[in-house]
Amino acid sequence: MKILWIPHASWLNKIRQRSHYFIDRLKKKHEIHILVWTEPKGPKFRYFLNPSIHWKALQNWTKRENQIHLHHFRRLCLSRYNLLRKVNEKFFQHRVKEIVKKYRIDIIFCGSNYYLNGFPPFDLGIPVIFDYADYIGNQKTKEVYLKESEAVICASNVLHNDAQKYNKNCFYVPNGIDLHKFKKTNPERIRRKYRLDKEKIISLIGITCSESFYFLDSVQFIREAVSQVKFMVVGDSYLIPEMKKHVEKYRDDVIFTGWVDYNEIPDYFAASDVGTYPVEKNVYFDSACPIKVLEYTAAKKPVVSIELEELKLLGFKNIVFSEPNARDFAKNVIKAMNKTFNYPSLSEFDWEKLSQRVENIIYGQLPVK
Repeated sequence: MKILWIPHASWLNKIRQRSHYFIDRLKKKHEIHILVWTEPKGPKFRYFLNPSIHWKALQNWTKRENQIHLHHFRRLCLSRYNLLRKVNEKFFQHRVKEIVKKYRIDIIFCGSNYYLNGFPPFDLGIPVIFDYADYIGNQKTKEVYLKESEAVICASNVLHNDAQKYNKNCFYVPNGIDLHKFKKTNPERIRRKYRLDKEKIISLIGITCSESFYFLDSVQFIREAVSQVKFMVVGDSYLIPEMKKHVEKYRDDVIFTGWVDYNEIPDYFAASDVGTYPVEKNVYFDSACPIKVLEYTAAKKPVVSIELEELKLLGFKNIVFSEPNARDFAKNVIKAMNKTFNYPSLSEFDWEKLSQRVENIIYGQLPVK
């Protein structure tokens, strides 16, 4: 089958996203085409002052890479302005129609990228499946994706419950993990690398977090109860400089690793004594299925998070809920550090099984509206 996949974020920024995991597996049996675009990294205005970025963004090109056909479409980088987004939507839809016709595409998977590129064309005579990976705040935008698509795959129970109000062909396909990567890990390699002996490691792996940084402020309170402790921030983000400034007073207690290769990440989970998911309490995070919580669980580590709807529905016994403030977060990290947990089976969250579920949906011969 020939599949055109339109990710929810730029494929060229090399940030691993949900679609990567499905495509890595589907490409073994299907012809995969991916629509890609140029998008400046980070929020800094200096990226928009670079003429070469705008020149690259305005090119159409196609190439084959790792068994995948990549199709770049021209767009304007300042797309968050409504008028320019309408221009991008015309470029976007024209390119999709061109690819579908030229390569005889059988089915389209599309993530939520309206705020960047507008809506895909829904009238091409082939099924469009919407990948409902993150909550959409704008009601009109959400309704277009959910009502116009032939089917919806939902990354969480909360999103699945929401989508069923608008589309009868809704399927629960959560985020997952590469279980085989956690069968053999080397946590001691991480301890040697950062010269850690008996220190307890509290980690934030992947920089998804509250910008109030309450979890970093918790370090000073954890220090009062645990003398040998390090907070490890694993990954790269535009937030890192601000985070480093925030922990200036207790900088020696925090390790910033910078970017880490995906294949090395399981060792960091295994080296952790306590994992964290320190986000804000809002509808976006309530409806998310955080991969990092699954990965901490696969590594048999407790996770401290604020109380979120999807995490409550998952019901994992190794998740300790906290209020989003430094003192309570510290109290619950210490609690997690000293408690024994039962860990759930994650076989249903393996990317191989989830990809098979996506294939079953494809072969369900979805009707075209």
